[in-house]
Amino acid sequence: MPHVVLEGRPNLPHVHQTFQQVAAKSNGWILKLNRIYISADSRALMIECTAVRSGFAQDFYLRADQRDTQLTVRVDPLMRIERNEGVQRCIVLVARLIRQKGSDIVLLKTNLPAEIAESFTQEGEES
Repeated sequence: MPHVVLEGRPNLPHVHQTFQQVAAKSNGWILKLNRIYISADSRALMIECTAVRSGFAQDFYLRADQRDTQLTVRVDPLMRIERNEGVQRCIVLVARLIRQKGSDIVLLKTNLPAEIAESFTQEGEES
């Protein structure tokens, strides 16, 4: 299952409270972060996403789960979707959003292809 693991302690309530819808283009994909939800204990986020390419649209949820000093961004395990490039790029988009809202948050590990994972460090999405 595609995922990104971040090292650090992001302020998830702040990420939730300051969330604004995101639409980005990346390698021919249109990526959207539509809504965000936070768990009662403020240790997990669920993000409603859409990935579109060549008339194919896929709606899904990503989870960001905090455990000690690590935060994992991945597809919600209950989702039965094709884990394609658009989904993988949305994972990186969510990880970047969380990194932008906090300091000292770094990419620890990922199983995403290198060309997708390296976009974590880029400031803007490519067209």
